[in-house]
Amino acid sequence: MFHFSSFIKTLGVVLLAYTGISFLLGFLSITNTALVLTVFYTACYIVGGILAPIWNKETPYSASYFVSISLTVLNFLVANFVLNIAVFSEPQDIHQALVRNSTISMLVTAIVIFIIKRQEATK
Repeated sequence: MFHFSSFIKTLGVVLLAYTGISFLLGFLSITNTALVLTVFYTACYIVGGILAPIWNKETPYSASYFVSISLTVLNFLVANFVLNIAVFSEPQDIHQALVRNSTISMLVTAIVIFIIKRQEATK
C-alpha cells in the first residue's frame, strides 16, 4: 500500500536538499551554469531515489516515480511563474526532462532495493 505521509516526507527532505545544495553551489561560486544545474538536479533526484524505497517499502518504485514527477512539475512551475522562463513552450523538452529525471530516480531506487535485499539475505 502506498503511504502518502512517506511521500510527503520524501518530498520535504528533497526540497531541503535543494536548499542545501543550492547554498553550497552558490558558496563555491561556480560560474558554469550547465554544470551547476546538472549537479543540482542529479543530486536531488538521487536523494529522492534513495529515500523513496526506504520510507515506502511496499511500493518503492511507485513512490520513486511519483517523487520524481512531482519534483519535475514543481521545477517547471517555479521556472515558469517565479523565474519567468518559458519552459512550457517546447513539449519535447518537457518530455525529455520527465523521462530523464524519473529514470535517474528509478535507477537509484533499483540500486537501493538491491542493496537492501542483499543486506537482508546476509543476515
